[in-house]
Amino acid sequence: MKIVTLIRHAKSSWDYHQVTDFGRPLNTRGLKSAPLMGQDLRKQGFAFERIFTSGAVRTYHTAVLIAHELGIPTTRIKVKRELYQCSTGKLLSFIQSRKNNRQDIAIVGHYPSLPQVSELLTGELIDKFPTCAVVRIQFDVNDWSRIGPGTGRRIYFQYPKNLPDYHSL
Repeated sequence: MKIVTLIRHAKSSWDYHQVTDFGRPLNTRGLKSAPLMGQDLRKQGFAFERIFTSGAVRTYHTAVLIAHELGIPTTRIKVKRELYQCSTGKLLSFIQSRKNNRQDIAIVGHYPSLPQVSELLTGELIDKFPTCAVVRIQFDVNDWSRIGPGTGRRIYFQYPKNLPDYHSL
């Protein structure tokens, strides 16, 4: 069995006009919602053997904040520049090319490729995939390369505004 968790980066700041899209940091809400999602993932008993993140500042910081809440060392976070602004096809290829010694991975990335890949893999549309949304997909395969359209089953979907503690932030 393989499990992939797709995580959209937390809310980023548009306050720094001189910063490129790649360099945009998280805003205050993002800095609060990423740990909140990490706490919910921990409550669910989820853990990842590896977290892959695009090289964008906002995705890396989201990955670090979630990993911290899960007790995952930052050494298990790997920056993959190809995940920045990647297409649905490239993201699927990335998943399919993972090493088979890992069963449970997370990918922190961007809209729209994350919800598109989720729909492709599960056949289920997620009509709202806000910042810091998390979808967890399970596959009854032993080889990442066997993952493809319709082979996954969504086992978790959540985002910060749906969590009870969100409104106390």
